[in-house]
Amino acid sequence: MRRWMVIGIGCLLAWGMVPASAVADDGALIRNVWLNLGHTENQCEDLFDYFPDGGIRIFYCHLKTFIDYEAVLRLAGVKAFRAGPHTGEGLEPGARFDFGRYNPAFVKWLIANAVPAAEDPSFRAATQNLFDRYVTPLATTAYVTHEAVMTDPAFLRREKDLYRSGMENRTLDDMFYEKYYDFKGLYSRGYDGNVVKSCVAFWLRRSMDGTAPLFFAGLTRLLETYAPAFVAENKRTEVRTLSVDPQPEPDRSPCARLETADAELNRVYQEIRRKYSGDEPFLEALKGAQRAWLRFRDAHLKARFPAPNPQSAYGTAYHACSCAELADLTEERVDHLKKWLTGADSGGGADVCAGSYRRP
Repeated sequence: MRRWMVIGIGCLLAWGMVPASAVADDGALIRNVWLNLGHTENQCEDLFDYFPDGGIRIFYCHLKTFIDYEAVLRLAGVKAFRAGPHTGEGLEPGARFDFGRYNPAFVKWLIANAVPAAEDPSFRAATQNLFDRYVTPLATTAYVTHEAVMTDPAFLRREKDLYRSGMENRTLDDMFYEKYYDFKGLYSRGYDGNVVKSCVAFWLRRSMDGTAPLFFAGLTRLLETYAPAFVAENKRTEVRTLSVDPQPEPDRSPCARLETADAELNRVYQEIRRKYSGDEPFLEALKGAQRAWLRFRDAHLKARFPAPNPQSAYGTAYHACSCAELADLTEERVDHLKKWLTGADSGGGADVCAGSYRRP
């Protein structure tokens, strides 16, 4: 979410945080948040408060004074993420080897609601000082960072490959983002290095999930509303049309792999039921076998990670590791089930052990 609020929101969202303040049903909620930007307090005790000069997370922690992630989802009426660790009802910002893939419909909704001043000059005048004081640091840093990242395609390809490999192999170092502190000399030009590195990481992830054009369009609209001279001076890329849905890169994370395996399991299972629709004894036995497999799958995962609170015991890697284990088991189960669709063949004709397997 961002625009900045779609970039307050956007960059905020980059961390898997979606400030509900950037959205509203009738516009009243978002206007209230804008008007009260000077009255927020840090809602995250574990974070040092250097708002408004800090990064994405501390901005979100201040917006939580008035509205949080759950409230945003209720207002939006659509899921914020299509995949990743944040697909439940809450946020999991500690996921080290995975990240949230935004739902384009949610980003478009956020863009349409986050900046009431874009359509209301009187509200812009009433909130200009608030924007200048509380939103400018993060919004402008996110903008120049986007322009620096997207105009260097070789860097973008290389860093995405490194980032993706680190997640897939669960070797992504905690210090991976530190090298972006003075990215393209932005720190040397006066931008906060900590904010720069978090925004570089944000644009890498958004280029991977396909929503970078949407977020940048929202951010540009925000800045053209409140700081048009800044956009004119720093613009290096064109805003793409919002009428075409972005195309994400293939998601190779463990949890995306599990999602794909689950979908294939359901597809194969239903196809078997259709193929054997007249064989009630078999279908009853198949149902029992599948239920038993589900119990085995859950028990196996418990044996692999037996601690009462796995997230605490095994750290931020637990989410990705458990997805990988479940994906292995599910893919293996799919292979077994497919034998009822392909039939059994010992290699030389009829298989006397085929049992209920039927040839196509």
